[in-house]
Amino acid sequence: MTGFHHIFKQDYDKRIFLGGQFIFGYSEKKMRELYPEKNYTVVGEAKSARRLKKKAAAQTENKSGKPERHIGRLHVNGKEVDVFRHGEHAGLFHKREGYVCVGGDSFIAIHSSRLPFLLALLAVLAMLAVTTTLVIQLIGNPKPPIVIDPDHPLPDIDPDVETLPPSEDDEKVQSESGGGFVSLVFSYDVTVSLSEEKASITYQNPSKSNHSVVLELYLVSGEQEYFLGRTGLIPAGGAIYQMDVSERDANIRAGIYNGLFRSYYYDSLTGERAAISSDITDLKISVVE
Repeated sequence: MTGFHHIFKQDYDKRIFLGGQFIFGYSEKKMRELYPEKNYTVVGEAKSARRLKKKAAAQTENKSGKPERHIGRLHVNGKEVDVFRHGEHAGLFHKREGYVCVGGDSFIAIHSSRLPFLLALLAVLAMLAVTTTLVIQLIGNPKPPIVIDPDHPLPDIDPDVETLPPSEDDEKVQSESGGGFVSLVFSYDVTVSLSEEKASITYQNPSKSNHSVVLELYLVSGEQEYFLGRTGLIPAGGAIYQMDVSERDANIRAGIYNGLFRSYYYDSLTGERAAISSDITDLKISVVE
């Protein structure tokens, strides 16, 4: 096995880590200045490593799994460094650090591993990709604002509500704090169509009322009340003439029944439901096919 010796030159311009120590050598730029015609010989390569590894044999494996053939040893300040054939460490994963002279115009190229740098770069790129993805998601899907419901949300206005025509008696009644006023117009006669699942009613909440109303219809049999249907909100100045009964509790047939309206009152400004409700009894409910 060939032995090489590091020869010190006065014009070395670069410190290179080799054999567990820093030594002096030539940089790539300096080699181009000294040998513009490239009339020098690279007799081998050595690896710049922070830790010396003792080799038990003249053959190891590089990072790619390829066998590395030692062609000799380089003696540097009392230490020995493996020398490999020229071109052994060329490629993306190695960087040429410089050259050391081993006699005349013969040099050994010193290479270092780029793997730590590439791993760090890969980690940075992965973090950047994750950050970019999160930013795109936040921009594309902004966090919706928090929705806070009012303390007393009003029910939705019934879609079948009709507006009453104006009259001379429309001035809204002013009530004392905590009070309310509702003036209702209704009919005791109700017709339920089983085929249409609708109840025909007459229920008006004139404009002078200062509360809105939700109306429920019940069939009364003996002491039992059976739910038939419920309206949405009927504001002051509104009237309703039909009610959905598709969610009724009772299975009823054509005929005449007793019934009642149950009214719930809501403050139109605050949405607060009144503590009391009222019943309109003695309805005549005619059920038809």
